[in-house]
Amino acid sequence: MNKMIIPLGCLCCIPLFRACRQFYYNGTNLLIFCVSLLITAFAGTGYTTPYAKLALLENQHISTHSSELSTSPSQPSLSGAPYLQRFTLYNQWNENLPPQPNEQFLAFIHDEAPLSNKLREKWLYQLAQHKDWANFSVYYQPSTDLNLQCFDNFALFAQGKTSQSLNAAKKIWLSPESQPPGCTQLFKLLQNSALFTDDLISQRIILALDNRNVALAGYLLGQYKTPRRTDQKLLFSIHQNPYRIADLKPGPLHDYFYLYGLKQLVTLNMDKAIDYWKRPKTEQLLNHYQKQAFLAHLALYKAMRNKEDTMHWFSQVEPRYYNDTLLDWQIRFALKRQQWLLVDTLIHHYQDKENPCWQYWLARSLEARGKYEEANAIYAPLAKTRHYYGFLASLRLKQTPHFQNEQTATDLARLKPYHSFLNTIRTLYLTKQTLTASRLLNDFTSELPKEDKIALLYWLTHKLQWHAKSVYLSNNDELSNQLTLRFPLAYNQNIRKHAKTYEIPEAFIYAIIRQESGFREDVISSAGARGLMQLLPSTARVVAKTARIPYYNQDQLFLWPNNINIGIAYLSTLAKRFSHHPILMAAAYNAGPRQVVNWLKSYPPTQMDIWIETLPYQETRNYLKNVIAFYTVYEYRMKKQSDLKNLMQPL
Repeated sequence: MNKMIIPLGCLCCIPLFRACRQFYYNGTNLLIFCVSLLITAFAGTGYTTPYAKLALLENQHISTHSSELSTSPSQPSLSGAPYLQRFTLYNQWNENLPPQPNEQFLAFIHDEAPLSNKLREKWLYQLAQHKDWANFSVYYQPSTDLNLQCFDNFALFAQGKTSQSLNAAKKIWLSPESQPPGCTQLFKLLQNSALFTDDLISQRIILALDNRNVALAGYLLGQYKTPRRTDQKLLFSIHQNPYRIADLKPGPLHDYFYLYGLKQLVTLNMDKAIDYWKRPKTEQLLNHYQKQAFLAHLALYKAMRNKEDTMHWFSQVEPRYYNDTLLDWQIRFALKRQQWLLVDTLIHHYQDKENPCWQYWLARSLEARGKYEEANAIYAPLAKTRHYYGFLASLRLKQTPHFQNEQTATDLARLKPYHSFLNTIRTLYLTKQTLTASRLLNDFTSELPKEDKIALLYWLTHKLQWHAKSVYLSNNDELSNQLTLRFPLAYNQNIRKHAKTYEIPEAFIYAIIRQESGFREDVISSAGARGLMQLLPSTARVVAKTARIPYYNQDQLFLWPNNINIGIAYLSTLAKRFSHHPILMAAAYNAGPRQVVNWLKSYPPTQMDIWIETLPYQETRNYLKNVIAFYTVYEYRMKKQSDLKNLMQPL
């Protein structure tokens, strides 16, 4: 393969290339100056790079505004035929990167637009694969892709910038998580350098243990100049049986092994963890910082499990060892006990106290203490927002929930220029090539003007019945108020029929589907749940048998009529078990009926908003907040009066 090579004598010009790339966005005069520097730099080399040619062409473009394909930040978004032309070019290059990029390709990847960024990063991977580090450095732009970050630093090393490269490598390597394959070459350079010391390995092991990444910590123990095989076995034995920390003796990292085991014991047996904490070995092995880390961990779990002595353990943690997670749970523990003055005080110590969550609870604490005007002053702006806490604020103010809803463009005539692309999507979708169609749509809509995008998503919903893709593509700030697209009333006849049979509110069913699968009919979760309502095959089999629904194998759960029927029948069984309370039904749908029964025993809900906020599972807390918000939006979509008051009623 022919490479586009920058002569070695021109490597000094790389900073100028990078500077020019930035000057393009800052004005014509700066660009002209930069181009002149490049021309001077290349004078006498007998070589003109495509990038240098590009800079001159861009200068002409700025003067004449003649290029249809430019999507630089200063240019309006393309629409219709010009946009389709741009996307067609992108797609051709994306499928087959040019072996020798020309000015047109380089102009395309120069922009900061989404398609430009994606194509540029794909090309950078190709440059890295072919070890074309000089050109990699020219075209690299700051990226969130860790592989590309590592390639960029390897490129610096290849150009003689050893210190800069290795110091960057050290920062990337020093992580509690395993890093991607693209960093392997860079890390080999680091490991062969004087920066790679046993002390550096120890630092990363400590980070890994603090992040409960015992696999990485064990691997790193084998990376010392003299591998610590005995400590590897010791750490894994503590991971399997934390009680073995009793056998630890003073030694390198054994204090962190002990702290890791103590934290594991908190999860298994809190009383035993405290017993070990009080033993002389704790004083012998742990320093002050480590003791505070354990106390913070213990206080957190005490609060999550609603233990009576929680506040005692919170009081043992010094302020400088607090973090947001710990403060979160101290607030939640105060909420459980309705200690409203303490709630108020703690929220004012929170860094992000303007967050809608804490604003709502600050208002609740004021209201509970009779400060109604102050509370209403917080509720009022919150109630104008369309989310869980906004809806709760409207309930406190006895107002109708507020909905920002933009009318959806239903004029498909504006899609006429994209006819060939839509035909491609239709063919792919109808022939079950949904992954290919989905990826094409992701790319195509990334730069599409808003009104065209809305029309396209309307087409997906109403012409292809591809509700899941419309929901996915509208889930962004730009289309956040397109409620028709974001909350489709799909399968309405089927849902209406089963909702009536099983006496489950239609809006509630839609909320569960929206939360569980986002209307993806073929999705499988990591736990094996399938289809629209994310049913486990074992649950579906039992429910189908009880409800006398024909069910032969788990593949039926990918058929939406079967999935909806069994899913609503399952909601009916949960309704009977949990007094037809939608919040308890939703909690059981997410965490399992047995877990909800345990929560009800340990902390009966007297006020539903408090019960939801103080559940120990973050996943279930967020799940319920979403379901309640979605339920409220679906009532609005179905033109029904909000049932939020009944929804939030205590048992």
